[in-house]
Amino acid sequence: MPTTTYPLTIEFQEGFQDETVLLRLAGVETMRQQHVKTRLQTGYAAASAATVPEGRVVLEVELPDSAERAQVVLDVRAPLWVGVNLDPGRILRFKLSDTPFGYV
Repeated sequence: MPTTTYPLTIEFQEGFQDETVLLRLAGVETMRQQHVKTRLQTGYAAASAATVPEGRVVLEVELPDSAERAQVVLDVRAPLWVGVNLDPGRILRFKLSDTPFGYV
């Protein structure tokens, strides 16, 4: 039986300052990028895209050089955009949207 899939876009936004970023979807590493840094004019740092099956998927973000990590369980029923921000207290925060984020 075919499984419905949807695009999932993860965008690293505010607060990144030369970070190594590790991204896992459903426990599988899908991105490892060094020197992720927020562009002050736009609030954008990096992005990753995947196609995921409909339903629940766990998204994990880790900053291995400084041990910060966070996860969110997504209920994917349509294309989804996830913004990841690193707040001044070095806490990773997720922002979900059903439309693309805008950058100036």
